[in-house]
Amino acid sequence: MNPSWEIARSLPPFLPPTKGTDISSIANLPPVRILVHPEAIRVSYKVVRELVPTLWQGQKIDYAVHIGMASGRKFYSVERRGHRDGYVMRDVDNEFLGDAERRKCEGEKWIWNDVPEELLSSVTIDDVWRRWRTALPVCVLADFPGV
Repeated sequence: MNPSWEIARSLPPFLPPTKGTDISSIANLPPVRILVHPEAIRVSYKVVRELVPTLWQGQKIDYAVHIGMASGRKFYSVERRGHRDGYVMRDVDNEFLGDAERRKCEGEKWIWNDVPEELLSSVTIDDVWRRWRTALPVCVLADFPGV
């Protein structure tokens, strides 16, 4: 069982309008369609590196939300940034990513050479966190300011 995929597949195909939105403004809101991968994705470096770029092919996607649960955590978090480097743990297949070695060997030909070390989200995460806490039908046990 993949808890992240179970959450994703339970989402509706379209987001409903925000509660309290009046009828006249609903007509002006574009529909927000949610595309969920048809099956759980094995979280191995090889599988993810091959699959994720194909998810964008032939589709206009405004935002992508990657849902995952870090091993050993008992809470959800929203990440403000993505990192290019630093993946030094073994994956579910007990494999290392090996990017540091590849980068040394390949130099400027390394596939991620021109990619920034860190990408920051353009989404206002504090607002997402506030809305998430308000909408959750469960008790939020801990507040992680700045998450």
